[in-house]
Amino acid sequence: MDINNLQQKFNLFSQSSSILNESSEHYLPRFNYSACELWLCTELCHLINFEGHKLQALSDGDLFLYNEDNKRDLTLYSSGKTKQPKILTHIEVKVIYPVAKSKFDNAINNLYQKLKSSRHSDYNQEGWIYLVWTQHYAVPLEDFFVSRIEWLKESLDSKAFFDHEDNQLRPHYAQVHNIADGSIAWRGEKKQIVVKAIAFSFAKDFREIL
Repeated sequence: MDINNLQQKFNLFSQSSSILNESSEHYLPRFNYSACELWLCTELCHLINFEGHKLQALSDGDLFLYNEDNKRDLTLYSSGKTKQPKILTHIEVKVIYPVAKSKFDNAINNLYQKLKSSRHSDYNQEGWIYLVWTQHYAVPLEDFFVSRIEWLKESLDSKAFFDHEDNQLRPHYAQVHNIADGSIAWRGEKKQIVVKAIAFSFAKDFREIL
């Protein structure tokens, strides 16, 4: 794991997406159940801190990812060996299945409001969205991912976001990452599940980070 650029926007997201993809066979069945971010945040902390990325060992305890701290889904910290660790990034996570546009917009707005609550802080804010499609939904596979990413950008483009100095920021996006694509045996037949992830943040200039 490259620990030198973790404060760079989407660096941790990209690295965590890679390790989830490497373990996709293990995680595929878990995306079969109801949308809940708690289990995913816990797994991300374990994968990044210990198994896989070994952030704690590589940083000698200085860097760590923690979940459900002061109502933040995920928080990346530095100065872990001190009594007052420093927040580097505040992350909110959503797992979204095929739902109506109104419910999708509500989920994105919820993410936005949580990130907005820390806008006066001098650390990064990121939203991580995991889009989950299964063959039991009526919407076609490719249509699902294309339309939801369009909905995401439409929703965020309509919102105002300001930093701790009251500069107006614009949303920008990470590259879409493949998390899992496979089939499980479910109720006597094979069930295909596909998971992709995208992240967003805010900056003074609008750009797409690859």
